[in-house]
Amino acid sequence: FLLGYSNLGGRNVAIALQGRFNSNETRGLLTIRRRRVFGKTIDSLGSLLYEKQSQEGFSTTQNTLSIRLEQRPKPRWIRYVRYSIQDVRITDITDAAAALEEIFQDKLSRVRLADASLGLVRDTRDDAFLPTRGGYASIEGTVFARALGSEASFLQSFLRGSWTVTLKRGGRFATFLRIGAERPFGGTEIVPLSERFFAGGINTLRGFSTDSVGGVQVGGVNLGGESIFVFNQEWHFPIWKSLRGELFFDAGNVYPYPEDLPFMRYDAGVGLRLDTPIGPIRLEYGWKLDRQPGESTGELIFAIGTLF
Repeated sequence: FLLGYSNLGGRNVAIALQGRFNSNETRGLLTIRRRRVFGKTIDSLGSLLYEKQSQEGFSTTQNTLSIRLEQRPKPRWIRYVRYSIQDVRITDITDAAAALEEIFQDKLSRVRLADASLGLVRDTRDDAFLPTRGGYASIEGTVFARALGSEASFLQSFLRGSWTVTLKRGGRFATFLRIGAERPFGGTEIVPLSERFFAGGINTLRGFSTDSVGGVQVGGVNLGGESIFVFNQEWHFPIWKSLRGELFFDAGNVYPYPEDLPFMRYDAGVGLRLDTPIGPIRLEYGWKLDRQPGESTGELIFAIGTLF
């Protein structure tokens, strides 16, 4: 859900409260945006986030305060700088607790993280929730460091891109790409659990269960990795009014370290999509194309919204 007001008190201040609830996630986000500050060329954005995610083997609870300044040097372009500080708690740990404690030292149950980021975005989509044409590309570099108030030090970079085109007779093709990498420094030996990459599930590799792909496996628990590559392609075709059919292909993996990138997992599937003003409602089934011994044939997906 989302509740918002775009011009609070006639002062060009927007405020919004967003929430999301499902079996694996509880999320609440309060944002306040003030336009045209610092010489009337820069927008400011403050946010408070509460998020709890349940994963196989543990749960993560995060409370985050973030301040962002952004500027639009040209139409369709945004550049920004952001500072965030968060309190992270790891709970509901399974039998692998001793191994987790050894890997993540004394920072497993609770850690304070703070970071500064620089980013650049180009957005030519005709609609952010239900694009029919155009693209989105972003690149972000982030540093977590003790000088910023963080208890762990590491670098993080993330690249995202998408492209959507409408074809003849109402067909639509979309492609998505995500690449991320992390590197500890300054005495930190491993990226904290809450900031590691995970894949598998409704918005990444749809033929696999949630957060089950790649990464470091300890005691049957997936601890994610320090690099990620995910590539998705979709073809949508009209069936009746807002109802569309879908064929998709996903490729990618999560890797313990950035140098491990070559190995990938693959899935393909079919689905139905109901286009709505807040994004598509998706019912999909993905088959693993490189099924390993002991793995299921595929996964059934129900979700709201595009992949990212």
